[in-house]
Amino acid sequence: MKPTLITAIVLAKLSTGAVAGVKEKKAMRAADAKVAEQIVTTKQACGNSQLDVTIDWEKFNIMIAENETTLKEKRYQEQWVLSHAGDRTASVIEALGKICNSDADYKEELAKLTKVVVQPLPKFSDYRSSFKLDGTTIQVASGHYMTRNADDYTKPIKALF
Repeated sequence: MKPTLITAIVLAKLSTGAVAGVKEKKAMRAADAKVAEQIVTTKQACGNSQLDVTIDWEKFNIMIAENETTLKEKRYQEQWVLSHAGDRTASVIEALGKICNSDADYKEELAKLTKVVVQPLPKFSDYRSSFKLDGTTIQVASGHYMTRNADDYTKPIKALF
């Protein structure tokens, strides 16, 4: 009976941690809006006919639940994690535009991109984002605990090509 009870408690904790509250939903909506604004500018700079950006909020919520102890120790609120993920994503998209505005050769390649997919790194202590090119999709494994700006992402994005 004890293992069943423990399993039930763990599942209940993970499921409630993966459900976003009002503050978290507001942070996700604000992040999505910020990213959508940046997409318009980047599409103009790079000439993309299509550029969709997806932040996997479900995986971010799971990462938050799995790192609950660390977040509490650092007094870091869940909505901050989500908001900063949006900031970093907008910076990645801004970096694409900056590259297009400064280098015609990269612009030609970046104009072919159709999608950017952002997922969290598994541990909150992981801070360095990584990038992978899969056809016309850039996959971003987003780091945490620090905000970044577009200039931080130009070199790793250029390294993909």
